[in-house]
Amino acid sequence: MITAKINIKLDTPQDIIQKKGLEPGGRVQMILADELVARGERRTPKQEGFLINSVRFALSGGQEIYYPGPYARYLWYGKVMKGKAPMQPTDKPLQYQEAPLRGKEWLIRTWQDEKIAILQTIAREIGAQVK
Repeated sequence: MITAKINIKLDTPQDIIQKKGLEPGGRVQMILADELVARGERRTPKQEGFLINSVRFALSGGQEIYYPGPYARYLWYGKVMKGKAPMQPTDKPLQYQEAPLRGKEWLIRTWQDEKIAILQTIAREIGAQVK
């Protein structure tokens, strides 16, 4: 009878998460944020392009996408505002240039429309596939 001793060293789940960049604020999170903003640019409200050019990633690694300026909030919700700052929303919807592609909640709509392509980009970066 022949016996063999086999030692298998497996990475811990935490090691795998770190190697693949899957931790919060890691490489995959930043790829997701970059892809979402890049693909969402054509849906972002645009008059002079300031909103598109002002996007920032708050928190480390793209965990939060931030458009500075009070008008960004108004554009996001898509309601005409009235009064002095802080202005109050009305029930009247905003009219966007190049609507309906450009309009409110642009990143949510980008994810809804392009999530498979975004996931494929992320999968390619970490050596996986989207099924």
